[in-house]
Amino acid sequence: MLYLTVEDIVPNAIVELNNLDGSREVMIEEAKKYGEELAKSLRSKGYYTLLKLNPCLTESFEVKYGNLFKRFNQNDSYGYQLANDKEIKDIIPIFRDSINEEIRDIFASEEVIENSFKDRIKKQSKKKVLKPNNEKR
Repeated sequence: MLYLTVEDIVPNAIVELNNLDGSREVMIEEAKKYGEELAKSLRSKGYYTLLKLNPCLTESFEVKYGNLFKRFNQNDSYGYQLANDKEIKDIIPIFRDSINEEIRDIFASEEVIENSFKDRIKKQSKKKVLKPNNEKR
């Protein structure tokens, strides 16, 4: 049985969002969607997967990795961002390299990324279509 927790989801979501748009943060709703898509994809590959995102695990994550990630509030929600003195390369050995290769590929799969971060992808596409002075090409 694979248990996906905030410890698996938040860091890997930040890695993927950084690859997508250079972001160093993820909102909790985006992280939850990423976790749901990961669980769905893992199950389709025959892995028994349980998504566990409860307040106790979130609190534990914040204590254990508070040197790497900072919680922030935005509107009526919250998210996590990579600490100012950290880079993506600092978290990959901790959260990505320890995952077996097949599962790591699912974490980074195009389908999971597209389904998880549709809104960000749409915003990124719009930015590419607009010229610097905001005129359409």
